[in-house]
Amino acid sequence: MRKFFKSLILAIIYSSSFGLSSPLYPEDGSLPLNKWFYSGGTSGPKIPSDILHDIESAFRAEGVEPIVFNNYAWMQDILFTNQRGEFVEMANLPANADYFNDVTMGVFESYGSYGELTRVSGSDFPPYKMKVEKLELTFLEGGATITGKFENGEDYILLNESRLKDLNNAHKDLIDKDASVESTKRFIADELKIKTSNIFIIPSQLGGEHLDLFIKALPNGVLLIDDPSLHLEVAQKYLDKNSNILKNIKSYAELDRYQWNRERYQKKIDFLTEYLRPRFKVHKVAGRFFQFFKNIHGVETSQELINFFNGVSGINPKGRPFFITNRANDAQGLQTYWVETLKVIWFSN
Repeated sequence: MRKFFKSLILAIIYSSSFGLSSPLYPEDGSLPLNKWFYSGGTSGPKIPSDILHDIESAFRAEGVEPIVFNNYAWMQDILFTNQRGEFVEMANLPANADYFNDVTMGVFESYGSYGELTRVSGSDFPPYKMKVEKLELTFLEGGATITGKFENGEDYILLNESRLKDLNNAHKDLIDKDASVESTKRFIADELKIKTSNIFIIPSQLGGEHLDLFIKALPNGVLLIDDPSLHLEVAQKYLDKNSNILKNIKSYAELDRYQWNRERYQKKIDFLTEYLRPRFKVHKVAGRFFQFFKNIHGVETSQELINFFNGVSGINPKGRPFFITNRANDAQGLQTYWVETLKVIWFSN
């Protein structure tokens, strides 16, 4: 009896050391936002000072203070907070490729028999005078994670199946050798303080592209999902007929050599829409635009230089919703389309 009692006490102490007191902060714009942490352009790729100034000005105009956290170039991929405004430290997993096959280069670098993991630990947080909560198993990557709230207030999370499978490898190696993928999903749900049924796993056959490149969560379970079938139609409606960007978008949409890419992407979007529609209010919109280019040496490429999905939404201190995203240089008509879309789907509600 004494042995059982001691084990029970240890279990209670152990469980209180990990897991969240409140779920992850939702990126759907459903809660107030007072601070925004970013790299400041001082680590990794250097961001031009004028662009940094514009970004900071946009946030300050909404009453949100941009704060430099320069440990890593793409802070949004590794920095998480909970809904109480406390930092969340991702699990301190060994730098094993079996646990990080799917994450972005930079977050994990593989060097054959060993790897290097970039994460934010508790020792990085003290200068900001915020409490820290730790996770035991869960290690998420920002771009491949979508968080939000349903209309009934329940929290949800979208993540790629590959992330779940890699965490299952860690679960079996470090915690429970018999752990199934489903039991790992339940473990993650317990740590993140959300229902297991509210973790949506994006199937691996859809690829490992970052979710925030083609999905944007909005309040009350609304998801904006990119629809490639709308790209050319929107561009032709909102851009001047002599626009070089329109010509590039039109070329990409019509050239045979990109047909396979277009069809594959459309199938992915259609599958994803049907997968998520039973639980979400899905709106298919044009939010990223692929273009065809030929350089001075005659080399032909396709590029995506305009993407409105990868932005920040929230409620400012005055209680008004806001959305900050990338400009469409020399294609202001597409910005007009995006603003009109948000007004209809979100801002007018």
